[in-house]
Amino acid sequence: MKKLNGKNRVVALLRKEAYSRVELARATGLGKSALTKVTKALFDEGIIEEAQVAVKQSSEQGRGRPETLLQLVPNIKFSLCFYLTKQGVSSYLIDFTGKIHAANEVDWPVDPANHDIHVAYSTDVLLNIVKQEANVLCAQHSLTLDQLELISIATFGKVSQQDGIVVHSQFFQDTNVKLAEIIGECLGVTTKIFNVDYCCAFQLQQMYPEKESFISLCLGLGLGLGLCLDGQLVTGRLGSTLGIGHVNYEPNGKKCYCGAKGCTEAYVTSDAIIDEIESLRGLSISGNDVSEKMQSIKQLLSSGDVAAHRSIEKVSQAVGDILAQLMVTFDISTIFMSGDTAVLFHYLEQYIRQYLTSDKRYQTLLTKPKIIRVTDVKASVGGLIQLTNSQIVI
Repeated sequence: MKKLNGKNRVVALLRKEAYSRVELARATGLGKSALTKVTKALFDEGIIEEAQVAVKQSSEQGRGRPETLLQLVPNIKFSLCFYLTKQGVSSYLIDFTGKIHAANEVDWPVDPANHDIHVAYSTDVLLNIVKQEANVLCAQHSLTLDQLELISIATFGKVSQQDGIVVHSQFFQDTNVKLAEIIGECLGVTTKIFNVDYCCAFQLQQMYPEKESFISLCLGLGLGLGLCLDGQLVTGRLGSTLGIGHVNYEPNGKKCYCGAKGCTEAYVTSDAIIDEIESLRGLSISGNDVSEKMQSIKQLLSSGDVAAHRSIEKVSQAVGDILAQLMVTFDISTIFMSGDTAVLFHYLEQYIRQYLTSDKRYQTLLTKPKIIRVTDVKASVGGLIQLTNSQIVI
């Protein structure tokens, strides 16, 4: 992990909240003279300012001596963030503080052959959407593309975040797509690519700083994993995301979008759950999209529907098996669960706990899991925004 210099350490803290100089010195470990030099440079560069409501009492400086709070200057260093979903592309124009100044959503084009919005696209489809949205959002705020600090994109699938390559994704026909290079060259703006699940784990790290180690599972379009060990987010080589969904669950089983058969992801996604229950019941689940269908499944579970419970129990076994391996390997007990399927959290948690306590392989090895539902549906978007600004080096 790259070590931040003094200025970027101060900026990283101020991105979360306003700090006094005393608090900054304590949090950064910088001495008084070093901190004075750093803050002066940031003032001179127009990056920080004194907060308008700037006084708080310090118990460490005499009798309530007032401290001046420092904060980031808003409305500077703009960037664009793009978040890919099954429905389309969400775009956000942000400033250096993380404030969203403009946002929009564009649906993926409908496939004329089957009228299905969930198909794999060529890179050109995304490139055209990014170009269109970048020009629209920038024009709304009298900005030009060359005034942007960064463009970031969050996508599902296996992503090599360090070099901006999408190894494979549900959204793209091709593999090993050099997405950062393609978009960067086209728009003339430095571009970074992140995995959605890494964004979620990054945001959870900010939301729950007391949780030094945790597992983050995103259940929805795929089976996403975030892993934090002793305060550090874990990635693979070149910042690649952890493809736990492609660990084999059933040899020669269901075919996964990655081309292999029997991947765990092929059994636990929202689409897989819907297909399984519809197959067992012989009836379609009501709802116009995944979110509405998940609510319908929740009602079926509440009413005791046998097919729905059988399907969720099977999903929970597959998820529980992965969790058990991770918990045993890394000695982690905190598990966060997010995504479309998390609306079924009550039933998933129940069956996962039941599986972990009943399977004799895990009874003596596991610490008691603490499974927490992430109710913030925009956690991954918040993580993307935070990650985007963290890439801007002062």
